[in-house]
Amino acid sequence: YCLDLYLHDRTTGQTIAITRSPNNWFADGSSNRPAISADGGTVVFDSLATNLLGGQPAIPADTSQVYAYDVAGEQLSLVSRSSAGGAADGESFAPSVSPDGRLVAFVSRATNLVPGTPAVDNIYLRDRDTGQTTLLTRGIGGANANGGSRAPAFSPDGRFLAFSSLASNLVPGDDIDRRDVFVYDL
Repeated sequence: YCLDLYLHDRTTGQTIAITRSPNNWFADGSSNRPAISADGGTVVFDSLATNLLGGQPAIPADTSQVYAYDVAGEQLSLVSRSSAGGAADGESFAPSVSPDGRLVAFVSRATNLVPGTPAVDNIYLRDRDTGQTTLLTRGIGGANANGGSRAPAFSPDGRFLAFSSLASNLVPGDDIDRRDVFVYDL
């Protein structure tokens, strides 16, 4: 039993499954937390499925990954990957997509998306046009964040990304031991 995601076109009345393997098999793991870009061209979601891309790149078992579905091209791609192309080696989830579908922010515990990153909930940004994955939750002076971050959300114009974090070293003067909300100017 797995949760699949479907896309319904209200104009044509057509409904398609977007969580299918390249040979049209059902996903072998559940998919969750879909979000759609403001222009309607991109759907992002996280999934435990390992067969959505036909084995390339290899998806670690029992590890959720973030995917993007290009509506016009009917193409599925892996978002939670390093700039070199490898799939995240830790849980990746809670995606948010920019209004134009180009940028996807997500939470990940992976250690291989950006070298030297610890297995803590960090916010990453994937540029789908350039293939670059960037760690956004860096501490002061480039240090690793000292607490987990969650809930990335784009502003309506795509310029800003808000998220919450327990880290106290993202900005100077954060001496409260509580979750704060931050805004990153992209």
